[in-house]
Amino acid sequence: MIGSTAVEATVVGHTRLNDGEHLATELEIHRVLHSADPRSAEYFEAAKRVTIVHWRRSTARRNRPPVPNEGRGVVFLGVRSGLPPEVQQQIETPLAGLADTPQNSWIPVANDAEVDALETSFTRQSELRNNPDPIWERSLSDRLRTRSAERNLAFWELTQTNSRLVENGAITLPSIRELSDSLSRSERKTLERALGRDDLPGRVRRVIVQSIAKAELKQLVPKLRNLAQDPDVSGAVLVALGTLKEPAGAEDLVASCRHPNPSVRKAAIFPLVETEGSDAVEIVGEMALSDSDSGVRMVAIEALGRIGGDEALAILGKTFVESDVDIRRKSASAFQSIGGPSSARELGRIVLEGPPEAQRVALAVLLGFRLPGDHPVLAQIRDSHPDPDTRRYVASWIERAH
Repeated sequence: MIGSTAVEATVVGHTRLNDGEHLATELEIHRVLHSADPRSAEYFEAAKRVTIVHWRRSTARRNRPPVPNEGRGVVFLGVRSGLPPEVQQQIETPLAGLADTPQNSWIPVANDAEVDALETSFTRQSELRNNPDPIWERSLSDRLRTRSAERNLAFWELTQTNSRLVENGAITLPSIRELSDSLSRSERKTLERALGRDDLPGRVRRVIVQSIAKAELKQLVPKLRNLAQDPDVSGAVLVALGTLKEPAGAEDLVASCRHPNPSVRKAAIFPLVETEGSDAVEIVGEMALSDSDSGVRMVAIEALGRIGGDEALAILGKTFVESDVDIRRKSASAFQSIGGPSSARELGRIVLEGPPEAQRVALAVLLGFRLPGDHPVLAQIRDSHPDPDTRRYVASWIERAH
């Protein structure tokens, strides 16, 4: 087990797994911890086969010493064929604080190889952080060795099978000094392989994409472009390309807007608006009116609110009168974003001609514009709306506005 002033590893519990299985859910872990009899054979067998190691790493901060338990916390589980006697003794009393551990700190470990990789990573990080002198007070050669070791560790982690190790390596990239100027061919290949791995969770792949953007690694732009229509990372990729000042072209974004996967379509809408401006209204309007996915439609409606103009308002007038409450609410928000005389006219038309429920919502949005009492749209509603209660209400509102 690993133990030092900077890294602390403690066995904190157990659960039972079948051979070859990944770890049980966090709830199952808690159930076993708080219900199993520590004297039972079930408890003992589980203790032999699964280890939960709680690892905390303190992070050195500039101008002050490391603070214990500060920084990233990791919990990982590993399948073991047996445990040393001292470890068996440690797990006989599960720690009461385990239930307070954040869910995202659990690391599933499938086999001994992954456990060994995690322990290797923790050991290397412990060695890097156990120097009593802050890095800015060390000799130049010592600082260079430390930075090289941290860099090597990050890229080694990116090659591992365990997703948390890959994530740890990725989030380290932006902190590596001058990485964009010194990225080697082998490091670039490592990042390209990590980006393309379909065995990693989408969340981890998105972290890699985000870290590449933060580290300003323009060398990865060609690989990122190839992933622009990957449903797991398309949104992160399009944002990263913008951050790297290499935004996707209009033709590629239009293709993404017509992709069969709704996640890809949704991710492409705002980048297309940013690239094409008002020229995007036709494609975005089509998505707002008729896309098969309601989530895509709502993003498209929001984008129309950013585009503005008469053509966008005409489309929003159509989505506003639909029976879907969420679509109407998003349309109302888009009208509010656009504002101005054109929005007021279109809302006035809906109040006069739309379905009853749409009329009520449109009137509420319109009055929220705080129009002057003599505004012609309000006068038209007061004088010609078919519902007498609506006419009286608007007339009363006009009097108060005066």
